[in-house]
Amino acid sequence: MTQRTLNPLCVQIGKDNVARVVHDFYAKLLADPLLAPYFAQLRDLAEHEAHITEYWWTAMGGRPGPHRPFDMIGRHKPMQLNQVLFARWLELFHQAMEENLEPGPAGQWWQMAQAIGGNLQRILGVR
Repeated sequence: MTQRTLNPLCVQIGKDNVARVVHDFYAKLLADPLLAPYFAQLRDLAEHEAHITEYWWTAMGGRPGPHRPFDMIGRHKPMQLNQVLFARWLELFHQAMEENLEPGPAGQWWQMAQAIGGNLQRILGVR
């Protein structure tokens, strides 16, 4: 019997690289005239980036560390986002992935981000 070895995305990318992509994404986001106003109120950017890094790390199969609960719906619903804003968000996130990761893992993470973004849009009723 052959033994199958799992290679979850968290192992392929590594937590430091997840953090690097998240950091780069927020730098892009905060410099973007369309999206920056939605995040200007962040009081502790480093803490927020750590929280988002933990979210992605866990979504990729990593063991969760100490963190506050993830409430994607509750956090994004009051923002009244539309398709244009979601498309820009995804574009900037994709750029951060491509600039910081090898193509294979970046492509896998990109598929996850698109699926999660699509689900979030459906749940929020974005048109």
